[in-house]
Amino acid sequence: MFLTPSREQSMLDIASKQFQYKLRSYFDIFISLMIVQLIGVLFSFNGVGSMSSSFANLTFQIRTISNEIIIVFAMIWMFSIAIKFSTKMYRDVDFAFVSNRTTSTISSIAVLVTIGVVTGITTSLLGILLRVISFFYLGADAMSYQYFYLSPQELLMSALSNTLYVILVAAIGYFFGMLVQWNKIFIVLLPTFVIGMLILEARQGGSHSLTYKVIEFFIYESSIAVFALKVIVTASILFFTTIILSKRLEVRR
Repeated sequence: MFLTPSREQSMLDIASKQFQYKLRSYFDIFISLMIVQLIGVLFSFNGVGSMSSSFANLTFQIRTISNEIIIVFAMIWMFSIAIKFSTKMYRDVDFAFVSNRTTSTISSIAVLVTIGVVTGITTSLLGILLRVISFFYLGADAMSYQYFYLSPQELLMSALSNTLYVILVAAIGYFFGMLVQWNKIFIVLLPTFVIGMLILEARQGGSHSLTYKVIEFFIYESSIAVFALKVIVTASILFFTTIILSKRLEVRR
């Protein structure tokens, strides 16, 4: 069945109104994001790596400080938020609108993408804040300026890559959450599958494991354009599958 232009426009209008309503309703989510990111900043002061050496009577320690911990915290937070979006309480928040499950899911996806963009940009900006605080806290003499300064292009690439990572995590979390809502057996199957894969790959090890290949497929991509294409295609497939699952969930209920 094909949608007529008027019906398609009507669905887009409803989804747009739901999107705006959900953004206002979920404003506290951004507060929790700020808290998680600030916690990530505090943990980042310990550094993501360190080494020490000595020469004669001189001993020195090198500590690497970056916003990687903030990114990890943000992705874990995003994954949990995406799962919450699949629960009945979050799905029924727009019950006041005359709509169907498709428009509701589309608006939720739009909210998740918006949150992902905000998370990616703010995480990159917090990386600059971390540099500034480290400069004043540790002192200029204790800093290495090789990677201290970021050009506008580097900051833009950082914000873009962080945003894409967070949106991908959101797509995975929303898909997993909807699977569980569709059939509760996935509460057992998904953790069992993940644990089983980890055990299997721990025995295999090396670059032959599936997890390594998946990580290599995304993280080790040198071209930002190709990386963006990979993430957009993967996230789109996951979101589209989630829409189908939500429609079947509506039929079952």
